[in-house]
Amino acid sequence: MAQNNRSRKGLSLLEMFITVAIVSLLLSYAYQFYFQGRETMRYTQNQQQMQAESRWFLDQMGRDIASTYRFLELSSDKHSFRFYAFQQERMVLEDILYDTMGNPVDEKDRKLKALLIEYIHNPATGIVSREQKPVYVYFLRPNLDAVDQPKAEWSGDPSCSPGKKDMLRNIADFDFVGYEQTFNYKAPIGDNPVIIKKIDGAQLAEARKTTFIALRVHNRIDEKMRDRKDEELDLVAKFYSRVRLADAAYPGYFSQTDDQGAF
Repeated sequence: MAQNNRSRKGLSLLEMFITVAIVSLLLSYAYQFYFQGRETMRYTQNQQQMQAESRWFLDQMGRDIASTYRFLELSSDKHSFRFYAFQQERMVLEDILYDTMGNPVDEKDRKLKALLIEYIHNPATGIVSREQKPVYVYFLRPNLDAVDQPKAEWSGDPSCSPGKKDMLRNIADFDFVGYEQTFNYKAPIGDNPVIIKKIDGAQLAEARKTTFIALRVHNRIDEKMRDRKDEELDLVAKFYSRVRLADAAYPGYFSQTDDQGAF
C-alpha cells in the first residue's frame, strides 16, 4: 500500500512555476499579435476614411473653382479665399443690357447672377468650412460690388441656397497660392507661350487675375497614445477656373462677362 502511494507522483512546485511561466509567455505573444492586428485594422480603416473624405472635398472644390468667374481674395493670414462662381442659370445678354421694361441698363448697374463662395480654415479647431450665398455681381464696377439675390431667384434650387457647411476635420495645414496664366501668341516657334505669374491674392486687383490655385491639404489625427499610430494624409492639387482660362486664351472673346464690358 505504501508503495502504491509513492508511485502516485504529481507536479512539483518548481514544475508548476515553469508551466505557468511558459503558458504566460505564449499568451503574451498571442495577445500582442491580436492587439497589433486590431491596431493595424483600425489604422487602415481610418486612413481609408480620411482619403475618401479628402477626395470628396477636393472634388467639390474642383467643381466650385472650375465655375469661378473672379476671385475676390486669397488670404493666407485669414486662412480663407473667396470667389464668385457661375452655378446658377446664366443670364442672357438681353437681361444684362436691358431692364424688364426694355430700358437700357447703365453700365455700372449691369449685373450677373453668381454664388459668392468662401472656403475657411480654422486652425484652432482644424475644420475647413464652405459658405455660400447667391448674389448679383455688378461686374463693371471696380470693386465688383454685389447684392443679395431675392429669395425667389434661388428658392427652387436648394444647391444655391445660402448656408455654411463643415467640409473637413482634423486639418493641420491648409495652404493655397493663386497664379495668373496668360498666353504669349507672339512667342517664337519652339518657345513656351504660356506665362505663369504668382498672385498676391490679398488685394482684389491682384486676386481677380487668378486663373488657377495650387492647394495643399494636410490631414492629421493625433491619437495621443504611445501604442497608436497617428493618421496623416498630405494631398496637393491644382484647380483651374474655366472662365478665367478661356479669357486668358481668347482675350476679348468672352465680352459678355469681361471687365471692360466690350459687348
